[in-house]
Amino acid sequence: MSKSAVSSLYLSGSIAFDIFISENRSGLLGSNDTSLECSFNKEDGEDVLSLFFLYKNKTSHTYEDIIVFTSSAVPRLTAKGHYLSERIALPKHTLSSSPAAITFSDLQCQDNAHYKCRITYQIRRTFEKYTVESYPTQINVQVLPLKPQLTAFFNASTTPTRRAATRKSTRSTNSPLNIKKGDTVTFVCNGIVGNPPASFIFQKFRQGDILTDIYTNTTTQLNPIDDDMCYFSGKSYLTIQVMSEDNQAIIRCIADSVLTEKSLYKDSPTIKVFCKYQNILLDN
Repeated sequence: MSKSAVSSLYLSGSIAFDIFISENRSGLLGSNDTSLECSFNKEDGEDVLSLFFLYKNKTSHTYEDIIVFTSSAVPRLTAKGHYLSERIALPKHTLSSSPAAITFSDLQCQDNAHYKCRITYQIRRTFEKYTVESYPTQINVQVLPLKPQLTAFFNASTTPTRRAATRKSTRSTNSPLNIKKGDTVTFVCNGIVGNPPASFIFQKFRQGDILTDIYTNTTTQLNPIDDDMCYFSGKSYLTIQVMSEDNQAIIRCIADSVLTEKSLYKDSPTIKVFCKYQNILLDN
């Protein structure tokens, strides 16, 4: 048995009943294989009458019953558990043996919550009834990040001439970034970073796909999508001064996530550098 949250009821100095719930677990949004088990150890002469799974999310103040198992062997959703309709597998179980299990299908953000199980049992000889609860456990719903977006803000000349007028420019297309040597460019990387949230990492590649810089001093600003969602959007900024060596370079933004083996990234348009006092581009 995996490590679980255990609660015990003591009677006359000895353990009369143990109740266990699965340890904390994680599942991907939309997955069909996240399960919880409620296990119990009972003595001879004890009968389990009912078993409830309880739920508390970030807006709840108390745990609420969502699923009930009884000796009729037909588990059912309670009034509070109807949000799980068509999203939960409830195998038949008579409560004569352990464990009772539930499996989530199409795991959703609202399943990102704390859970307990509660059992009411009866001592056959005396007809006394007792109720015990497990310690809480948690399901963490994980969400994959999406490919980021990358935008450049810079002071650019309309044409690379000596007296070219300067204007504020924004580029998110694949057209080259024509920038004067010594000017600054700010790259903004943003998008859905999932949960646990990915971090945005900037890299510079010069001509020939040569990695020359990894920028480690940037911070990814996180914002929850809304109160009902369990993942985040992120935004990060990088400002650099363009040098002649940056001609034909690109800036790459990578969404660095523990959930993905293959990097998700977006490349900037190619940087084309021209001199302040010359009317030529530094094409290589």
